[in-house]
Amino acid sequence: MQVVILAGGFAKRMWPLTLERPKPLLPVSGKPILEWILERFAEAGLEDILITTNSRFEQVFREWSEERALRLWIEPSQREEEKLGSIGAMERLSSQLKDDVLVVAGDNLFDFSLRPFLEFFKQKRKILVGFYDYPEESHLSQYGIGELDGQGRLVAFEEKPERPKSRLVSTGIYAFPKEKLGLFSAYIREGNNPDAFGYFIKWLLGKEEVYGWVFRGRWFDIGSLAVYEKLRDGWKG
Repeated sequence: MQVVILAGGFAKRMWPLTLERPKPLLPVSGKPILEWILERFAEAGLEDILITTNSRFEQVFREWSEERALRLWIEPSQREEEKLGSIGAMERLSSQLKDDVLVVAGDNLFDFSLRPFLEFFKQKRKILVGFYDYPEESHLSQYGIGELDGQGRLVAFEEKPERPKSRLVSTGIYAFPKEKLGLFSAYIREGNNPDAFGYFIKWLLGKEEVYGWVFRGRWFDIGSLAVYEKLRDGWKG
């Protein structure tokens, strides 16, 4: 299985911290966010890892990745208005991917193993979305929200709904069979939003059987300075 880490954004909501350093390389408890993610990959036996980023942060990523068995894919964007977006990047990348793919957002912090998620994916051979049962109902409208049936099928999905119908928050962790990678191009060709993965998942529901997996453990989306400040010195992965 190949892994794609999405790290092509500019994190404007976290300026000035992210003016010169990409969010996935911000330190948390003594090491970059990406280091914590890579530990979870190693535990799951995942070794073929590609990181997508932009030309503005290319040199920073190259210096960080020099002694690591990682590949970089650089999109030609220097500012927010030029970026391809997460789906746009996957559409460009898809022709280079030759195996099943695990996609992970580069600003995730989590302490759970990916092995059960990957085993479920191997059993089903369907697109799989990772969810987290989020405890704070007041924050649910900030996330993509899914609903699952008794067999784990994803039956509904809304991106940042005003009135969430469940507490299952999309974690930015997805698995795709290699034969489904062409769906990224189909989505883009229809003129859909290239930047929000949640809209892509909702679009998929009208075309594919999609499953969900609920992770157990701790998960945080570092989407704001407040969340980052809370975790910066207190995370124990």
